[in-house]
Amino acid sequence: MIYKIIDRRVECNYVIERIKNILYYKAEMDVWFHKNLKLEKEFQQVVVQENNSGSPAKETDYYIADIEYALSENKSHIDSLGIKINKNNEASLALLEMKYGDGALAGESGVVAHIKDINELFKDLNKKEMLYNDAERVINQKV
Repeated sequence: MIYKIIDRRVECNYVIERIKNILYYKAEMDVWFHKNLKLEKEFQQVVVQENNSGSPAKETDYYIADIEYALSENKSHIDSLGIKINKNNEASLALLEMKYGDGALAGESGVVAHIKDINELFKDLNKKEMLYNDAERVINQKV
């Protein structure tokens, strides 16, 4: 069965209400993050900001297009998705995993586990191609 939404005002009103309340949502998130400090996430934001638009931006070959990129192919995520641009203005995919502090190196969310996840993903050529296609779509939306 195919559904057709007739009254689109509900959807529009919903979006307008959310936009009006965005400052409240942000304040609530600020309070939560203050109580639940996530230094790795804060550091990640600083790296993206500085890399893409801070003073080092002119000196880097990398552009970070997305953070917390979800890999549906193997149900994991990458901290940052970007591109590395060479001297010929050609781009290579950059999957960046950020860890803050020694405690973040081991365990199921440690850097070794993430490397194993990516290696497993790249062994399957179809999944690898899906990743490249989706990454290309995401990056092209942001640049």
